[in-house]
Amino acid sequence: MEGTKEFKVNKFIFHEKPNELILQNASGVVRIKENRLISLIKEWEKGLVTQVKANDIFKIFENDTFELINFLEEYGIIEDVEDHIINFNIQNIFLYSNDKAMNNLFNDFKNKGGNTTNVSLINEKEITETKFKENDLFVIFLNPYNKRYAKKIRDIFKLNTTGKLLMTYVYGDAFYMDTIYCGDWQNPCHICHIENIEAQLRIKTTGNYTYQNIIDSIYSEIESFDLYYPVNYNQMITIFSKIINWLSKFVELKHSEVVFPEEYQQSTMLDLKNMDTMKDYVFHWELCDCYE
Repeated sequence: MEGTKEFKVNKFIFHEKPNELILQNASGVVRIKENRLISLIKEWEKGLVTQVKANDIFKIFENDTFELINFLEEYGIIEDVEDHIINFNIQNIFLYSNDKAMNNLFNDFKNKGGNTTNVSLINEKEITETKFKENDLFVIFLNPYNKRYAKKIRDIFKLNTTGKLLMTYVYGDAFYMDTIYCGDWQNPCHICHIENIEAQLRIKTTGNYTYQNIIDSIYSEIESFDLYYPVNYNQMITIFSKIINWLSKFVELKHSEVVFPEEYQQSTMLDLKNMDTMKDYVFHWELCDCYE
Protein backbone atom coordinates (compact mmCIF):
# COMPACT_ATOMS: atom_id res chain seq x y z
CA MET A 1 0.00 0.00 0.00
CA GLU A 2 1.38 3.39 -1.01
CA GLY A 3 2.23 5.66 1.90
CA THR A 4 0.71 8.66 0.13
CA LYS A 5 -2.67 6.93 -0.29
CA GLU A 6 -5.37 9.09 1.28
CA PHE A 7 -8.51 8.17 3.17
CA LYS A 8 -11.54 10.23 4.08
CA VAL A 9 -12.43 10.10 7.78
CA ASN A 10 -16.20 9.81 8.05
CA LYS A 11 -18.14 11.59 10.76
CA PHE A 12 -18.49 9.72 14.04
CA ILE A 13 -19.21 10.11 17.72
CA PHE A 14 -17.98 7.89 20.54
CA HIS A 15 -18.74 7.01 24.13
CA GLU A 16 -15.68 6.39 26.27
CA LYS A 17 -15.46 3.64 28.86
CA PRO A 18 -12.41 2.38 30.77
CA ASN A 19 -10.13 0.81 28.13
CA GLU A 20 -12.84 0.98 25.44
CA LEU A 21 -14.53 3.28 22.95
CA ILE A 22 -18.03 2.68 21.61
CA LEU A 23 -17.99 4.40 18.21
CA GLN A 24 -21.11 5.26 16.23
CA ASN A 25 -21.34 6.47 12.64
CA ALA A 26 -23.59 6.17 9.59
CA SER A 27 -22.50 2.54 9.14
CA GLY A 28 -23.46 1.41 12.64
CA VAL A 29 -21.78 0.81 16.00
CA VAL A 30 -18.44 -0.79 16.83
CA ARG A 31 -16.56 -1.41 20.09
CA ILE A 32 -12.86 -0.54 20.02
CA LYS A 33 -10.48 -1.93 22.67
CA GLU A 34 -7.09 -1.59 20.94
CA ASN A 35 -5.22 1.13 22.87
CA ARG A 36 -3.38 2.60 19.88
CA LEU A 37 -6.59 2.86 17.89
CA ILE A 38 -8.43 4.41 20.83
CA SER A 39 -5.74 7.11 21.01
CA LEU A 40 -5.88 7.68 17.24
CA ILE A 41 -9.68 8.00 17.18
CA LYS A 42 -9.54 10.51 20.04
CA GLU A 43 -6.88 12.51 18.18
CA TRP A 44 -9.04 12.59 15.05
CA GLU A 45 -12.02 13.78 17.07
CA LYS A 46 -10.01 16.47 18.88
CA GLY A 47 -8.32 17.73 15.71
CA LEU A 48 -11.47 17.56 13.53
CA VAL A 49 -9.50 15.40 11.09
CA THR A 50 -11.31 14.75 7.79
CA GLN A 51 -8.50 13.09 5.78
CA VAL A 52 -5.56 10.88 6.71
CA LYS A 53 -2.66 9.34 4.77
CA ALA A 54 -1.64 5.69 4.95
CA ASN A 55 1.88 6.57 6.09
CA ASP A 56 0.45 8.50 9.07
CA ILE A 57 -1.30 5.29 10.16
CA PHE A 58 1.82 3.23 9.45
CA LYS A 59 3.88 5.39 11.84
CA ILE A 60 1.66 4.14 14.68
CA PHE A 61 0.69 0.61 13.64
CA GLU A 62 3.64 -0.46 11.47
CA ASN A 63 3.13 -4.15 10.51
CA ASP A 64 -0.50 -4.02 11.67
CA THR A 65 -1.35 -1.17 9.28
CA PHE A 66 -2.95 -3.25 6.51
CA GLU A 67 -5.18 -5.15 8.96
CA LEU A 68 -6.16 -1.94 10.73
CA ILE A 69 -7.11 -0.13 7.51
CA ASN A 70 -9.29 -3.08 6.51
CA PHE A 71 -11.01 -2.85 9.90
CA LEU A 72 -11.58 0.92 9.61
CA GLU A 73 -12.98 0.55 6.09
CA GLU A 74 -15.20 -2.39 7.04
CA TYR A 75 -16.91 -0.33 9.75
CA GLY A 76 -17.14 2.81 7.63
CA ILE A 77 -14.76 4.82 9.81
CA ILE A 78 -12.60 5.69 6.80
CA GLU A 79 -13.02 5.28 3.05
CA ASP A 80 -10.58 5.39 0.17
CA VAL A 81 -10.66 8.84 -1.43
CA GLU A 82 -10.10 7.26 -4.87
CA ASP A 83 -13.18 5.09 -4.38
CA HIS A 84 -15.32 8.17 -3.85
CA ILE A 85 -16.40 8.62 -7.46
CA ILE A 86 -17.12 12.15 -8.63
CA ASN A 87 -19.48 12.27 -11.58
CA PHE A 88 -18.59 14.60 -14.50
CA ASN A 89 -15.22 14.76 -12.72
CA ILE A 90 -16.45 17.89 -10.92
CA GLN A 91 -13.77 19.11 -8.52
CA ASN A 92 -15.02 22.61 -7.71
CA ILE A 93 -18.55 23.77 -6.90
CA PHE A 94 -19.29 27.50 -6.90
CA LEU A 95 -22.50 28.71 -5.22
CA TYR A 96 -24.35 32.00 -5.58
CA SER A 97 -27.78 33.34 -4.67
CA ASN A 98 -29.37 36.78 -4.63
CA ASP A 99 -31.51 35.54 -1.70
CA LYS A 100 -29.93 36.16 1.72
CA ALA A 101 -31.53 33.13 3.40
CA MET A 102 -30.29 30.78 0.67
CA ASN A 103 -26.82 32.31 0.80
CA ASN A 104 -26.70 31.53 4.52
CA LEU A 105 -27.69 27.91 3.80
CA PHE A 106 -25.08 27.69 1.04
CA ASN A 107 -22.49 28.98 3.51
CA ASP A 108 -23.46 26.29 6.04
CA PHE A 109 -23.15 23.67 3.30
CA LYS A 110 -19.67 24.95 2.43
CA ASN A 111 -18.51 24.88 6.04
CA LYS A 112 -20.31 21.84 7.42
CA GLY A 113 -21.29 19.70 4.45
CA GLY A 114 -18.40 17.22 4.65
CA ASN A 115 -17.90 17.68 0.92
CA THR A 116 -15.47 15.70 -1.21
CA THR A 117 -15.41 18.48 -3.81
CA ASN A 118 -14.14 22.01 -3.13
CA VAL A 119 -17.11 24.27 -2.38
CA SER A 120 -16.90 28.07 -2.62
CA LEU A 121 -19.34 30.97 -2.37
CA ILE A 122 -18.83 33.70 -4.95
CA ASN A 123 -20.40 37.12 -5.32
CA GLU A 124 -22.11 38.63 -8.33
CA LYS A 125 -18.99 40.40 -9.58
CA GLU A 126 -16.90 37.23 -9.35
CA ILE A 127 -19.37 35.35 -11.58
CA THR A 128 -18.31 37.38 -14.61
CA GLU A 129 -14.62 37.40 -13.61
CA THR A 130 -14.23 33.67 -12.93
CA LYS A 131 -12.88 31.54 -15.76
CA PHE A 132 -14.88 28.37 -15.18
CA LYS A 133 -12.99 25.23 -16.17
CA GLU A 134 -14.05 21.75 -17.26
CA ASN A 135 -14.08 20.49 -13.66
CA ASP A 136 -16.12 23.44 -12.36
CA LEU A 137 -19.84 23.53 -11.59
CA PHE A 138 -21.64 26.81 -10.92
CA VAL A 139 -24.91 26.54 -8.99
CA ILE A 140 -27.15 29.61 -8.83
CA PHE A 141 -30.47 30.19 -7.05
CA LEU A 142 -32.50 33.25 -8.02
CA ASN A 143 -35.36 34.79 -6.03
CA PRO A 144 -36.19 37.33 -7.30
CA TYR A 145 -35.90 35.96 -10.82
CA ASN A 146 -34.82 38.31 -13.58
CA LYS A 147 -35.02 36.88 -17.09
CA ARG A 148 -32.46 39.28 -18.57
CA TYR A 149 -29.97 38.48 -15.80
CA ALA A 150 -30.62 34.73 -16.14
CA LYS A 151 -29.81 34.97 -19.85
CA LYS A 152 -26.59 36.82 -18.98
CA ILE A 153 -25.59 33.87 -16.76
CA ARG A 154 -26.51 31.39 -19.50
CA ASP A 155 -24.40 33.36 -21.99
CA ILE A 156 -21.32 33.01 -19.77
CA PHE A 157 -21.55 29.23 -20.05
CA LYS A 158 -22.55 29.29 -23.71
CA LEU A 159 -19.32 31.14 -24.51
CA ASN A 160 -17.20 29.39 -21.87
CA THR A 161 -18.09 26.00 -23.26
CA THR A 162 -16.38 23.72 -20.72
CA GLY A 163 -17.82 24.92 -17.38
CA LYS A 164 -21.06 23.43 -16.06
CA LEU A 165 -24.15 25.39 -14.94
CA LEU A 166 -27.04 24.37 -12.71
CA MET A 167 -29.70 27.09 -12.78
CA THR A 168 -32.34 27.07 -10.00
CA TYR A 169 -34.95 29.72 -9.34
CA VAL A 170 -38.46 30.60 -8.20
CA TYR A 171 -40.90 31.53 -10.95
CA GLY A 172 -44.53 32.22 -10.12
CA ASP A 173 -45.47 29.97 -7.22
CA ALA A 174 -43.01 27.20 -8.02
CA PHE A 175 -39.33 26.35 -7.63
CA TYR A 176 -37.57 25.12 -10.75
CA MET A 177 -34.26 23.34 -11.22
CA ASP A 178 -32.99 23.09 -14.79
CA THR A 179 -30.94 20.24 -16.17
CA ILE A 180 -27.18 20.71 -15.91
CA TYR A 181 -25.97 22.79 -18.87
CA CYS A 182 -22.64 22.81 -20.68
CA GLY A 183 -21.98 24.75 -23.90
CA ASP A 184 -19.92 21.90 -25.35
CA TRP A 185 -22.82 19.48 -24.98
CA GLN A 186 -25.27 21.73 -26.87
CA ASN A 187 -28.03 20.43 -24.64
CA PRO A 188 -31.15 22.51 -23.83
CA CYS A 189 -30.18 25.58 -21.81
CA HIS A 190 -32.00 27.74 -19.29
CA ILE A 191 -33.61 29.87 -22.01
CA CYS A 192 -35.06 26.74 -23.60
CA HIS A 193 -36.53 25.71 -20.26
CA ILE A 194 -37.94 29.08 -19.18
CA GLU A 195 -39.56 29.65 -22.58
CA ASN A 196 -41.26 26.26 -22.33
CA ILE A 197 -42.36 27.04 -18.74
CA GLU A 198 -43.86 30.34 -19.84
CA ALA A 199 -45.64 28.68 -22.75
CA GLN A 200 -47.24 26.18 -20.37
CA LEU A 201 -48.25 28.91 -17.92
CA ARG A 202 -49.98 30.90 -20.65
CA ILE A 203 -52.55 28.13 -21.14
CA LYS A 204 -53.25 27.53 -17.43
CA THR A 205 -56.28 29.75 -17.12
CA THR A 206 -57.64 30.63 -13.67
CA GLY A 207 -59.71 33.59 -14.88
CA ASN A 208 -59.70 36.01 -17.79
CA TYR A 209 -55.90 36.29 -17.63
CA THR A 210 -53.23 33.82 -16.71
CA TYR A 211 -50.29 34.69 -14.49
CA GLN A 212 -48.03 34.58 -17.54
CA ASN A 213 -50.28 36.93 -19.51
CA ILE A 214 -49.77 39.53 -16.80
CA ILE A 215 -46.01 38.94 -16.69
CA ASP A 216 -45.83 39.21 -20.49
CA SER A 217 -47.55 42.60 -20.36
CA ILE A 218 -45.12 43.79 -17.67
CA TYR A 219 -42.12 42.51 -19.65
CA SER A 220 -43.30 44.49 -22.67
CA GLU A 221 -42.94 47.67 -20.57
CA ILE A 222 -40.12 46.72 -18.15
CA GLU A 223 -37.78 44.19 -19.75
CA SER A 224 -35.61 43.88 -16.62
CA PHE A 225 -38.54 43.32 -14.23
CA ASP A 226 -37.78 41.22 -11.12
CA LEU A 227 -40.22 38.42 -10.33
CA TYR A 228 -40.33 37.80 -6.58
CA TYR A 229 -42.08 35.16 -4.48
CA PRO A 230 -42.12 35.37 -0.65
CA VAL A 231 -40.54 32.03 0.26
CA ASN A 232 -41.07 31.05 3.89
CA TYR A 233 -38.59 29.15 6.05
CA ASN A 234 -40.05 25.68 5.44
CA GLN A 235 -40.18 26.26 1.70
CA MET A 236 -36.59 27.53 1.67
CA ILE A 237 -35.31 24.49 3.56
CA THR A 238 -37.10 22.21 1.08
CA ILE A 239 -35.64 24.09 -1.89
CA PHE A 240 -32.17 23.93 -0.37
CA SER A 241 -32.57 20.19 0.20
CA LYS A 242 -33.57 19.68 -3.45
CA ILE A 243 -30.39 21.42 -4.61
CA ILE A 244 -28.05 19.64 -2.18
CA ASN A 245 -29.64 16.24 -2.83
CA TRP A 246 -29.12 16.80 -6.55
CA LEU A 247 -25.44 17.53 -5.94
CA SER A 248 -25.11 14.44 -3.75
CA LYS A 249 -26.76 12.16 -6.28
CA PHE A 250 -25.51 13.44 -9.62
CA VAL A 251 -22.15 15.01 -8.78
CA GLU A 252 -20.84 12.82 -5.96
CA LEU A 253 -23.06 9.76 -6.54
CA LYS A 254 -23.59 9.40 -2.78
CA HIS A 255 -27.17 8.17 -2.78
CA SER A 256 -27.14 5.89 -5.79
CA GLU A 257 -24.67 3.47 -7.31
CA VAL A 258 -26.42 3.82 -10.67
CA VAL A 259 -27.70 6.99 -12.32
CA PHE A 260 -29.45 6.42 -15.64
CA PRO A 261 -28.48 8.76 -18.51
CA GLU A 262 -32.03 10.02 -19.00
CA GLU A 263 -32.06 11.33 -15.41
CA TYR A 264 -29.54 14.00 -16.40
CA GLN A 265 -32.08 15.35 -18.90
CA GLN A 266 -34.80 15.83 -16.28
CA SER A 267 -35.74 19.12 -14.69
CA THR A 268 -37.46 19.47 -11.31
CA MET A 269 -40.47 21.56 -10.32
CA LEU A 270 -41.58 22.03 -6.71
CA ASP A 271 -45.07 23.50 -6.27
CA LEU A 272 -44.64 25.91 -3.35
CA LYS A 273 -48.34 25.79 -2.45
CA ASN A 274 -48.81 22.04 -1.98
CA MET A 275 -45.09 21.08 -1.97
CA ASP A 276 -45.60 18.44 -4.66
CA THR A 277 -42.58 17.64 -6.82
CA MET A 278 -42.69 16.83 -10.53
CA LYS A 279 -39.99 15.77 -13.00
CA ASP A 280 -40.02 16.62 -16.67
CA TYR A 281 -37.74 16.47 -19.70
CA VAL A 282 -36.31 19.67 -21.14
CA PHE A 283 -36.35 20.17 -24.92
CA HIS A 284 -34.73 22.76 -27.14
CA TRP A 285 -36.79 25.88 -27.72
CA GLU A 286 -36.98 26.37 -31.47
CA LEU A 287 -35.90 30.04 -31.29
CA CYS A 288 -33.00 29.53 -28.87
CA ASP A 289 -29.43 30.14 -29.98
CA CYS A 290 -27.83 27.55 -27.63
CA TYR A 291 -27.31 24.90 -30.31
CA GLU A 292 -26.24 27.08 -33.22
